[in-house]
Amino acid sequence: MVDRYHGPSSLYVLCTHFRLRILATSIATEPGPALQDLLRNMCDVAGATEPFPSYSDQSLVHLLPKQQAIIALDQFFKDVDYTTDIFVQSNFLANLEFIYSQPLRARDEAWAICLKAIVLLVLGKEVSAQTYNALFGDFARSLLPSRAALINSRLLNTSRLINVQTLILLSVAAQQFDPHGWAEHLFTHACMLARTMGLQHVHHLPDSTGANETLERAKVLRALYTRDKSLCITRGCIPWLSRDDCDVASQLGPVMERPAPSSDRLKLAIVQDDVYRLANADPRRGPCSNSTINSAVRRIKQHLDQYMHAFGIFDSGITDSPRRALIPLEFLATRILALQHRSKASDVEQLRLDARASCQLLLIAHGDQDRQLIDAFNSTNCPRTTPSPPTEDLLASSVGPVLFASILDAFSVPAFFILLGDLLQPTGNDGVLGSVPDFDLLGRVSACYK
Repeated sequence: MVDRYHGPSSLYVLCTHFRLRILATSIATEPGPALQDLLRNMCDVAGATEPFPSYSDQSLVHLLPKQQAIIALDQFFKDVDYTTDIFVQSNFLANLEFIYSQPLRARDEAWAICLKAIVLLVLGKEVSAQTYNALFGDFARSLLPSRAALINSRLLNTSRLINVQTLILLSVAAQQFDPHGWAEHLFTHACMLARTMGLQHVHHLPDSTGANETLERAKVLRALYTRDKSLCITRGCIPWLSRDDCDVASQLGPVMERPAPSSDRLKLAIVQDDVYRLANADPRRGPCSNSTINSAVRRIKQHLDQYMHAFGIFDSGITDSPRRALIPLEFLATRILALQHRSKASDVEQLRLDARASCQLLLIAHGDQDRQLIDAFNSTNCPRTTPSPPTEDLLASSVGPVLFASILDAFSVPAFFILLGDLLQPTGNDGVLGSVPDFDLLGRVSACYK
């Protein structure tokens, strides 16, 4: 296995803890070689990543036919979500006209790759989880040159905004079509290039910088920051953009339009930053007092509750539209990580409820029409009282579907292991009364990944 860091919510760490727990509970019966080999193999598979292709220089990438690019761009800007809202449309179209007005130069090759990535994302959006197949995956990979060449060549190693934007789009595409770990690899390069350019310091731009350029840089920073925190929570990745560097909220506030298409996600990302810090506090810096930890947890819970009510996380027909489940799933993943090591009875109970709700919502979004499953989720999570008048945030936000992602990307893997751990120590209450038993629930969740 490649020597690499695995965060506390990563599949490898969760599998490792599960293996140790199984071995500890089996100590009296001395687990046999078959069980030990099975558990070891599980951890090896969870920690394995397919190597990124070796670098090989590429010849100049050709531009797509202009009409094809325009059709794709029209759909792309209609479907933009928080991961891809990184352009000012008028700027992009002006650059497009310039690029197509002359022979493609080597320094403009990133634009050709960017357009191909956009076409790929637009096509991929039309392919649902139920109809996705290996043939489309092969087509997706053939549409773009080698990812390794894109990262290491002159195109994406130069400090230009279009290079960062192209890497972001390639990373979003890789999360759908390429092996596990490649999307994070590409995203890391996007963050490093952005930091090299000083994108995290929006206030330090020269006075001569135009309004559209300032806005576009802010859009890129927002997309990077929100996805950075999302990957930390859902995949246990290393954070590359920290509030130690800059106060993102105050940096972006003056330059983002209101209402911002992704204001809801930025607010969740700021809370996720606090959750990550809490979950990854370094004990060598001195033990935190219980009162300090409790205060931090209370503050996070309060912010999450405010976010849930302000943006109607469970009020938007999430059981009717699979893509609307992504943000609620990530919200649950965030709260699970915040409460995972708490001992307070109410926190432990909320942790179990959120873990079960995550599994239920994943199945519903994946197409499971079991009425008992849907009713169980709705009875626990969806409001049963008359909703209060919408707040300004709710009216201004766009908590709508996330279009360029899979529901599996937002699912809390710790949720699976929380319920699995409970099954190892049965309490005589297998799941919620009247609901789908947890054992059956976990079996169905596993089937979603096959």
